Amino acid sequence: MHIVQGFLITEKSVKKFKEFNSKAKIIDLESDLKFIPLSDVLLNKISSSENPEIGKAYLYNEMIQTFLKDLSISGKVMYFETEYFGGSGGQCSEVFENGKTISVYSENESSINDGLKYFGIVVESGSSDEFEAVGLNRFRTTEEWLED
Repeated sequence: MHIVQGFLITEKSVKKFKEFNSKAKIIDLESDLKFIPLSDVLLNKISSSENPEIGKAYLYNEMIQTFLKDLSISGKVMYFETEYFGGSGGQCSEVFENGKTISVYSENESSINDGLKYFGIVVESGSSDEFEAVGLNRFRTTEEWLED
């Protein structure tokens, strides 16, 4: 099982995000990226349950998309989700910068790795892909990220 929802920001966006929510967990990753797991509290602050999801995404919707576009004025931002059970499932991502989409919403087996490339992430020896290179393989659920 692998179920993670959240977004990645750069150091440039931390201050603006903390102005919005100073209590949300911000986790340092490799390459100066920050991971913000999408907790229920944060989701409810950004969005409403009546807002329809985008594509096949479990949580991602237009209110989250608008929030991240606004946040990206201060630096690149990427939303992503994984949802795998026993080898089946999927992932999605979308990347924003300067208030605009720079990598449109994508649902494919490499969408997260493709999104990470917009942050300049390259696979070094010892890592199997961009996801692992930044340390996103550390935990398999959003809850584990929040508890760490």
